Amino acid sequence: MRLLLFTTNTRANGVGASVSKKKMPDITGPTFWALYLRGFKLGKYLFPLLFVLDLFLIIDVLVWDKKDTEKDDDIINHTSMLLYSQLQLPTPASKLAARLSNRNNMMEKLKSYWCGWRNSCYFTKLTEPLIKKFIGE
Repeated sequence: MRLLLFTTNTRANGVGASVSKKKMPDITGPTFWALYLRGFKLGKYLFPLLFVLDLFLIIDVLVWDKKDTEKDDDIINHTSMLLYSQLQLPTPASKLAARLSNRNNMMEKLKSYWCGWRNSCYFTKLTEPLIKKFIGE
């Protein structure tokens, strides 16, 4: 039982099980805790806490916009959390994070993530309408 303190990944992201060695799951952080509050429908009761946790989305935006997707393919986690924060109980902090995001940059990184060796470009087509609706220019 991970008690919501650890993620479920026990393999390196983007590496097949036959190649990757088992690893300790990653420790969750503020953006995951905000995800849990939204997912368990607790955000409306703990809105001030959700707002504080969403401040970390702003930090994530500033970091992810500058990261090289070829070297770090966790862009899918960042994008999913940012979009979910807009769909489920958005806070002023999550709205600001979405506004600060670079839509074109995010789409390029998602294309790089999905359309490379994963050969799953259809996922970019699924997320594109949400990105156009919620993510800044």
